[in-house]
Amino acid sequence: MAQGGKRPPGRVRRAWVVLTSKPDGTGRDTARRETTSAPVPDRVRRPLRWRRWITGTAVLFTVIGGAVVWWLMDLATGAPLTDRLTAARIAFSIVAGLGGLITLALFTRRQWQQEREHDHRVDVADDTRDDATQKRITELYMKAVDQLGSDKPAVRLGGVHALDRLGREHPRHRQVIVNLWCSYLRMTNPQPTNPGPDDEPEPPRETTISSEERHVQTTIAELLAARLRDPRPHRERKPRITPPPVTATFWGPLDIDLSNTRLPAINLDDCWIANATFTNTTFRGRARFGGVVFTGSAWFGEAVFTGDPWFVGAVFTGRAWFDRAVFASGASFSGVVFTSDAWFGEAVFTGNAWFDGAVFTSGAGFGGAMFTSSAEFGGAVFTGGAFHMVVFTGRAWFHRAVFTSGAGFVGAVFAGRAGFGEAVFTSDDDWSHVTIFGNRAGFSDAVFASDAGFSDAVFTRDAWFGEAVFTRDAMTDDLMLLWEGPEDEAAEGV
Repeated sequence: MAQGGKRPPGRVRRAWVVLTSKPDGTGRDTARRETTSAPVPDRVRRPLRWRRWITGTAVLFTVIGGAVVWWLMDLATGAPLTDRLTAARIAFSIVAGLGGLITLALFTRRQWQQEREHDHRVDVADDTRDDATQKRITELYMKAVDQLGSDKPAVRLGGVHALDRLGREHPRHRQVIVNLWCSYLRMTNPQPTNPGPDDEPEPPRETTISSEERHVQTTIAELLAARLRDPRPHRERKPRITPPPVTATFWGPLDIDLSNTRLPAINLDDCWIANATFTNTTFRGRARFGGVVFTGSAWFGEAVFTGDPWFVGAVFTGRAWFDRAVFASGASFSGVVFTSDAWFGEAVFTGNAWFDGAVFTSGAGFGGAMFTSSAEFGGAVFTGGAFHMVVFTGRAWFHRAVFTSGAGFVGAVFAGRAGFGEAVFTSDDDWSHVTIFGNRAGFSDAVFASDAGFSDAVFTRDAWFGEAVFTRDAMTDDLMLLWEGPEDEAAEGV
């Protein structure tokens, strides 16, 4: 041990204290202190190993060099002067070479140490810079949140744009910013709750929104759409499978949660959305989702569309849920592609519903839905279409539709004209159990490639099957034809 109780430099030793307890025969425990050597980390012992290695190598080379010199000089004993001088030169060359090797080893070790120190300084600088950046981001984020909570619309608008700038510069925080925008819209436009029988009624809310606040909400909706909209020209967007590269202005498919909200008119045409949640949302204006690609699930259950929603050309790669949705003024789903289950169970369409050219590659469920106006499914493709208990009070048009995995219309009611001309049924289809055709039903040129079950079906007007093709059985047990009109009128078809 060095003087003053200090350990010599280059020697590192660590220890820990272990307190154990042992009985001393009197029923008492006696504490005992034990000191145990702890392993020294490599980063501490590495310089010591370097010194030992260099010292050992130098000693080894010195011994070898001395032995070689002694051997050469011994051989030159009694030899001519020139031979002795030659032996001396060789010996000195060997000694110089060994010295050069030792010098090279020392230089290598020094270079290695300098590189380690440089890497350490770089790491420290990077960590410091990253900490400063994260601190700045946190400060900007908190400031923007405070601005959104201000009672002044201009300050709130500034907070919206501050978050947009933060997202453009820092991609890792974009989903958080989108979540904050959606939360603002949900909190400022909440859906009224229906109190239970034992709950106290809510106090009346102020439903009038100032024009300044409306401007803030519109700005959020526009920025949300702008950051998710496909920036590529239309000719470069097909096939719409892979999203465009993420940039400062296109943030890529992100989640949107605008459930339990009363939204004004919103335009999300050509956007890429991951998981979309619009459950129990009221769209007070026209909702545009034309060409949207939903890469995850889309939830529109119990949503209310007061305008004419526009989903033309949209792609749903995950599940699409529109159960109990209300379409108060028509709905446009022309050319929509559903690659997973699409559920419209108990939905209500009070205006014209357009599904012409739509593709349902998985299950399509419309069970219990109601179409009070025209329902257009011409040219649609169904891989399993369930229309059980559906009510069509207007025209139901399935001209040239294709059902590749069974068509189920059990208990459906067609109060208006039903047109299935040139439709193709490649699997079993079921029209049984009192499927009612209250008006003309046309199946002219239809193709039934499997069993066609019309048991218990009721036709109150003319049913036209002119040139229809049945490749297998057509089951018509208890089929009821109640129309007794003129034959020429019955031949008109639909």
